[in-house]
Parts: sequence; C-alpha cells; structure tokens
Amino acid sequence: MMVNIHKITAKLISVFRWVFIKLWYRNIHVHFSGLPSLFGRLKIRGPAGQMTFGKNAILYGITLSFVRGSGTPKDRCVFSCGNACVFYDRAFLAPRNSEIRLGNNVFLGPNVFISAWDSGTVEIGDNTMIGKDTNIYGSNHDLLDLDGAYKREVSLGPVIIGKNVWIGSSVNVLAGVSIGDNAVIGAGSVVTKSVDAYTITVGNPARPIKRYDPKAKQWVAIAVSH
Repeated sequence: MMVNIHKITAKLISVFRWVFIKLWYRNIHVHFSGLPSLFGRLKIRGPAGQMTFGKNAILYGITLSFVRGSGTPKDRCVFSCGNACVFYDRAFLAPRNSEIRLGNNVFLGPNVFISAWDSGTVEIGDNTMIGKDTNIYGSNHDLLDLDGAYKREVSLGPVIIGKNVWIGSSVNVLAGVSIGDNAVIGAGSVVTKSVDAYTITVGNPARPIKRYDPKAKQWVAIAVSH
C-alpha cells in the first residue's frame, strides 16, 4: 500500500510540474515534447524565436538569447534539441537571426556558450559531450581593417559538430569549422580548422595528434611533419 502511495504522489508531482511549465511558458514560442526535469531556471531574453525541446530534457540552468534584425521572422531564430539533452548551470545559447540545433543525448557542461549569427548556424550531432567553459562561435571578427576593433567586419561560417564527439573543458571552436564523428578535442584547445572524424586534436591552434585504428581498436599517434 505504501509503495502505491509513493507512486501516486510521484505521478501527481510530475503532472503538477508539467501543468506549471505549460502555463508559465504559454505566451512564449517554446514547445516541450515531454516533461523536462527543471533543476534551474530557463531564461529567455529578447524577442523569442522558435524553441523546441525533445523528451526527457534535463535543465540545471540555461539562458536563450534571441536577437532578430528588423523585419526578420520569428522562424529565422531557432533553437531545437532532441531527446534526453542535458544543460548544466549557466549554459548560454544565442541564435541571432540564425539557428542552433542539437541532436539527441547532447550534454552541455556548466558555462558553455554557443553563438549563431545569420549564416553562421551551429549544429551538434547525437551523443556529443561538451565540457565546461567551452565557447562555440558562428562568427568571427576580420583583421583586414586596422582602423579600430569596433569597425572591423564580421565573418560568418556554420559550425557543424558530428556525432559521438567529446569536447573538453575551456575549448574555443571558431566559425566555419566542422568536427567529424567520434573526434576528441583536448581541454583548452582553440579549433581554427576543421577536424577529421576519429582523431584526437589538441593545442592552440589545435592539431591532430592521434587517429583511431578500428582494426587494432586503439588510438595511433600521427606522425608530425616538419
């Protein structure tokens, strides 16, 4: 009897939370495919775009910052994630006239920052883990105009991160970069060029140091050319 009471109580709490979430975000363009687990706040800044969370999302604290240019439709500012995604404290995502799309089972560690700007969209594949304090940029400042930092043009480029990728803490991924499936990016790296699948890449600027050998089932050092 006691077990049934616990189950009923848990179910009632779950339903209450679901109704609360639906009511709280009723005036905002946000869609939850299933009941999320909220352990922190979901903050939404700016004129909201389109937001979609898959089933079983876990939110320990996330900020979505939307910026739309004059006349830009709401469906141009998009954030979406698949099922079972985890967002740890102070994750900050900013789709500005652009799109940020996450696959299933994506993990964002504390203080992860992702910025997508115009054509500089950001896509992250299934089962990818991103460590704390990592920054991913869909835009960058050009260095051609030396008349002042604030006057420099902005270059844009999509960032595409594949499936089963592990990105360590305090990594910077710059605009126009693609990271292949099953790649590993070492902590503190600055990724300025695209990374092949099944490689370990480290450093500033990041360089590949190992490649996975599926036959031997081990990582093999890459010869460094001088």
